Amino acid sequence: MTIKKLSSSSAGFKVQLAVLVVLACIARTPDAAFTQIGPGTPYLLNRWLSSVEPSTAETDREINNWLDVGYKYSYWRAGLRVEFHDPRNPQVYNDKITQRYVMFKKDWLRIRAGNFYERLGRGLVFHAFEIQSQTLNRTDQNIAIDRNIDGANIKLSFDNVDVTGIWGRPLKMFSSDRGHALGGGEVRFRPFSALLLGGTFLRFSDDFLAGVAGLERKIDLELSSLQVGLSLGSIDLHTEISQKKSADESAIPSGNAVYATANYSGDSFGLSAEFKRYEDFNTDFNNPPALVKTHSFTLLNRHTHSLNPNDEIGYQFESYFSPNLSTTITLHASGADNLENNERQRFREYFFESRQEWGEQAISRVLIDYSKDRLLGDLNRWTFASEVDYLLNDRNSLLFDAQLQNIDNENNLNGKYWNMLGLLAFSRSPFMTLSAQYEHTTNAFSGKSNWFSGTLNLKVGQHHDVILTAGSRPAGLVCSGGICFQVPEFEGVELRWNARL
Repeated sequence: MTIKKLSSSSAGFKVQLAVLVVLACIARTPDAAFTQIGPGTPYLLNRWLSSVEPSTAETDREINNWLDVGYKYSYWRAGLRVEFHDPRNPQVYNDKITQRYVMFKKDWLRIRAGNFYERLGRGLVFHAFEIQSQTLNRTDQNIAIDRNIDGANIKLSFDNVDVTGIWGRPLKMFSSDRGHALGGGEVRFRPFSALLLGGTFLRFSDDFLAGVAGLERKIDLELSSLQVGLSLGSIDLHTEISQKKSADESAIPSGNAVYATANYSGDSFGLSAEFKRYEDFNTDFNNPPALVKTHSFTLLNRHTHSLNPNDEIGYQFESYFSPNLSTTITLHASGADNLENNERQRFREYFFESRQEWGEQAISRVLIDYSKDRLLGDLNRWTFASEVDYLLNDRNSLLFDAQLQNIDNENNLNGKYWNMLGLLAFSRSPFMTLSAQYEHTTNAFSGKSNWFSGTLNLKVGQHHDVILTAGSRPAGLVCSGGICFQVPEFEGVELRWNARL
């Protein structure tokens, strides 16, 4: 798909400028944000991202703005989202109202008409969600993933029964257009407090071979699941079994999925175990549990496994142990294979992490991680990471973060290479954080070896966060819960402004 860069209209810029002026005025008087207007209460959330990247030809500038406006009166709520983007990708974004809704909520009833997000069960059948503030690249301009549904959402909550119903038209993948209407729901029943029984159902149509003249056709699909959950004090058990039925097996095969989890949580010891098995179970509307660890250390999240719901079986075990009030030790093991147990598709990760409190002034973390992902070509991957958070006084603190990673990749020109990251941050709670980050790599395929950036994070009043970053950062994956995005390399200045009113 070819994407062209287009400029926003001057009218769009004028509206955006007016919004920013209003926000700036409100930032000077944050208490006014809670002033009641008329019979109800207004709500406003603005996310503004502007980046300037130097270019040999001309300055490469990007502006993205998402403005959510809402109003609450009694049991009613209403709102809308207005978006402005420059350069504008008309196939993904239009400078216009992209979401609007009205909702009634009282006691056991909630009805919402318009745009909404929802999850049925653990996400095996359906999960409409949004992940903000990322881009696939500078041209595709996505919030990252937006799966909102335009239709109606109803929830009924009684003492031991919960009912959810959904109907609407979803966004097509990487497009501002909407597809065929889908419909479904979920029923959760608790015959007694420790036992949960549930079921979900979804019906939708898939445009098979869409865009191929003369071959495109609509295929009806149905997804359903059964859930059983058991809570016995510190022990929780949950299982969800799902199936997908296709009206045309030769084009889109039917599939099935199983997810199970068991958790024990105690004062000084805890254990969790999860299992997944997914076969031909990938759709545009579901998000099965990935069983992939989301780390707080940057380098580990750039090299992680991506879920394949069509052909994967896997597990995840994690336990913690606290020998005393100051020490916590975490052990983790996870893995995934395709259903044929092909070595070329194998993923494994094991790590040891220790967290130590040193009186009331310092907290340290040390992590040793080993992983491999043959799908990415990583035969062996070792990561060593540590951080120290040192409290200078009641308001000021220092953070030291050091990460070192050695990767043996069969696709790399030199085989093995190193990634290194160092971070130093000073925080004055709750208003300001100033940090400097340096990265280095010996990867032969990388365009450069060194990146340096500085970031200033300011909290203005109770409602505004301003984040200014200058410098450079490498390309790589940004992953959360098994959902990954390829972020391009960047060098320049970036400003993010989040306003909540």
